[in-house]
Amino acid sequence: MDAATAAGQIILSDPRARRWAAWGAAIAAALIALPIVVLLAVVVALSSFSAPGTVGTADGIPAVYAPMYQAAASAYHVNPYVLAALHKTESDYSRDPSAFTPNSAGAIGAMQFLPSTWVSYADAYRPISAQRPAQYPHECSPHPCITDDFDSIAAAGDYLHQLGADTGLDQRTLDALISYKGTPPASIPYARETFALAQQLESANSAAGGTLLQPPSGPLLGRLIAVADEIAAARIPYCYGGGHVTPARPTHGTYCHDQANQFINGSAYDGLDCSSAVSMWLQLSGIQTATLDSTGFMSFGQPGPGAHVTIWANPAHVFATVDGRDWGTSDSNPYGGPGWAPQTTVGFTPRHLAGL
Repeated sequence: MDAATAAGQIILSDPRARRWAAWGAAIAAALIALPIVVLLAVVVALSSFSAPGTVGTADGIPAVYAPMYQAAASAYHVNPYVLAALHKTESDYSRDPSAFTPNSAGAIGAMQFLPSTWVSYADAYRPISAQRPAQYPHECSPHPCITDDFDSIAAAGDYLHQLGADTGLDQRTLDALISYKGTPPASIPYARETFALAQQLESANSAAGGTLLQPPSGPLLGRLIAVADEIAAARIPYCYGGGHVTPARPTHGTYCHDQANQFINGSAYDGLDCSSAVSMWLQLSGIQTATLDSTGFMSFGQPGPGAHVTIWANPAHVFATVDGRDWGTSDSNPYGGPGWAPQTTVGFTPRHLAGL
């Protein structure tokens, strides 16, 4: 399977040779979140956590999983909210039934491990086995079990640590997520989406306290162009109805396009449709917005075309023009997904971002 075919799926590379270690110290968590996109390492963390179970449940984190994230994060010196964000994006906190049967790439379970990767991290639960809850949604035995929530979360913590993640929401953690998600550039937008969600979760759950914030780098226009390039490079398939969660991310749709740009039924791919693609692009660029449908974009932002960025919407479709180049889902793009391709503006309502 090439990177294009795998776009939208969770593809884990075989892990590097690993060192076994169990860590007992409490971790230092990362900083209150920056705006949604992070194009570089920008965070210094000062808040801290103590015993397992101190991860909060704000912003939708299920209470049963909070101590699991904390235990795995403490053992493997990673950020607990990165584990929560991975769990959310990979299996909707284990609520997506399809996560527990192999996808087209073979990945399975709460954190979507390939069996070949799982072999090296299956025993990660052992140092924290005493902290296994008495009951939780997806428990299986004997341990280790790839579809067991506790075992899978522990394995993800160990794997991220071996990929270079640390306790901060910083460049090391982002780089680890990029590797966890697959091969760049295809994996970059997925990693950033998870990283942004981790920041959002930590911001919602962290107690107020002294923090040092470094603003995101670069003007918004530059971020919009960079994120558009990265999403285009990921060659994400078009899936009708796919991606309509907040933050937007590739999900199953009613139908998708295959590599030959033909319609296929079912959920062989995860993907985005026109409006979720534009929503994801804006969110990853730092624009605070819910995931909208195309009709919602008809009243988004300011009326009329912008000097640099215009969003064109009607009830059936939405795309953007950035400095004269059209970006959005198109039959001209691989898999019919989001990318740079000419589009007509006839019959569309123009909207723009303030200042752009």
